[in-house]
Amino acid sequence: MRKLTVILLVLLVSGIAMAQNTTPKETADVPARLETKVIQLKGAKLSNAYYSAIRRIVQEDYSTAASMDYDDKSNVLVITATPITIEKIERLLNKVDVQPDTLTFLTYILQVDGGTRFDPELDSAVVKELREIDIKGAKIIYKSRLQTITGKSLSASMIPDNGAGYRLGFRPDGRRSSLILSQFQVDKLVPTKDESGKTVYDKWNVLNTSFSVKEGKPVIIGISSKKDNGVILAVMLLEKR
Repeated sequence: MRKLTVILLVLLVSGIAMAQNTTPKETADVPARLETKVIQLKGAKLSNAYYSAIRRIVQEDYSTAASMDYDDKSNVLVITATPITIEKIERLLNKVDVQPDTLTFLTYILQVDGGTRFDPELDSAVVKELREIDIKGAKIIYKSRLQTITGKSLSASMIPDNGAGYRLGFRPDGRRSSLILSQFQVDKLVPTKDESGKTVYDKWNVLNTSFSVKEGKPVIIGISSKKDNGVILAVMLLEKR
């Protein structure tokens, strides 16, 4: 009886050892299951900050074969990684990759000459803002209606029939409710003649700045040094309709 018990114990221990030898290797030895995800971004081009954040997520992936590729022309992001890494990236994009706002701006180049009358075509909100800074009259040199989307730069030249003109450019960043006009630049275009007698324009930079804007509230910017005999720029984000 005792001999039989010993034999059974030996067989039991041997069985456990064999079972341990057939256990799968640790997860670290198992090749990672990679997937490729093509993501068409809805918003503006991927900023450097978010590009770096996504790259860090990919670099932390379980597989050393994980990769990312971004084509800024088509605004397409291609991720090859494990499903959990792709899920992390999609969660991040759900927060930041949103459909851009369509924005319409009303812009004026105005002549201030000390007069006491405002151009009848000047928007009433602009007139109100000018009066608040003690400007009693202004004449429209040029008026333009510009449209773009958040994150996309725009530029426009405002050249009157006679005299100098202006070129402005900027990029609206953020959302409509908290919009910043970044890299706002104004150049004065001074007419001159080339050797063939053709009119060309010399460009003089007069302003480089950034500022926030709110719907329906004009921003007034002086682009010459004389308050009573100078030129000012008015920019207004029109309300969404």
